[in-house]
Amino acid sequence: MNSLAERLELSIARNSPVGDDGDPELFVTALVLEFPLSGGEVRIVDRGHPAPIVVGPEGARRLVTAPALPLGLAALSPGGRAEATVHPLGPGEVLVVHTDGVSEARDTHGVF
Repeated sequence: MNSLAERLELSIARNSPVGDDGDPELFVTALVLEFPLSGGEVRIVDRGHPAPIVVGPEGARRLVTAPALPLGLAALSPGGRAEATVHPLGPGEVLVVHTDGVSEARDTHGVF
């Protein structure tokens, strides 16, 4: 999973404009999720994204992840590597992953 996140980081760096006319906010938050074939858990690498929520018979809970810098910002933390977290999933539980694009959207004037 970390390997996939690192490859995404390299792809962004390789395909992003550089220089003074480049976008100063060229980064992306991401969750890399892995569901083992054996079931019963989810493994998460969090690159600055809002944590997922588990909803089930016992109610809802936000999963505690170990957020690292968003993809595209690795140069700010050389050698830093995102930590994967493992979370059990019980019978009848559903994982809800949502975009941060809604809460961080800007209008036509660039205002949040």
